[in-house]
Amino acid sequence: RLVLDHWDLAAFPLDGYFLTGLTYLNLQHNQLRVLPPVVGLYQCLINFQLDHNRIEAIPEQIGRLHGSLTELSCSDNAIQRITSGIFQLTSLIRLSLAHNKIKSLPEACSRL
Repeated sequence: RLVLDHWDLAAFPLDGYFLTGLTYLNLQHNQLRVLPPVVGLYQCLINFQLDHNRIEAIPEQIGRLHGSLTELSCSDNAIQRITSGIFQLTSLIRLSLAHNKIKSLPEACSRL
């Protein structure tokens, strides 16, 4: 469990090989704009909290967490579109994308 909320972080603080057994990651209330593709390496991650940042996109590699991630919260960011990687998250129980800049839903939504 790693909680780094309210740290004023501007960049993703972890590389892909550090703490790969992490199950909970809270990066809420920071200044993050970009989530690097390395997030796909955290294959034990169950709960990922990213609310209240400046994130513009979720990388496709998030789909690699399909066997573990049950909660992804990305509210209050600047996300403009939902990537297809989100739809690969077959274990996902809760997805929060409220208060973003999403203008349309991808065709993959119709298969949910």
